[in-house]
Amino acid sequence: MGHDLSDTTSICVLHYFLQNIEVPEIKILVEHALELSQQHVAKFKEMFINENISVTHGFTEQDVNLKSERQFSDIFHLKYLNYPPLNCSFEPFEVGDVWENTKLKRLFH
Repeated sequence: MGHDLSDTTSICVLHYFLQNIEVPEIKILVEHALELSQQHVAKFKEMFINENISVTHGFTEQDVNLKSERQFSDIFHLKYLNYPPLNCSFEPFEVGDVWENTKLKRLFH
């Protein structure tokens, strides 16, 4: 059940990030990560229902203030996507596929 909480946390955080991102290529990556988290939550919900396990609600949009002022840089947003303890459900290839198609890759070589 830890993965669904990780993903619902990520959904809240990524929604917040999207309110303040300035670099379009980073926004693409964060949007993709958000889609992956939403897909993971849907998979867990389906598995729980199929196994007759209580579905947890995790965190929701009520747990994040999207109107709060910007707290993090766009580079932090990138680092968050690759920080396993907070975001353990992302597989490297999932975000990597989008990463390969952006200009951001040049900044880190």
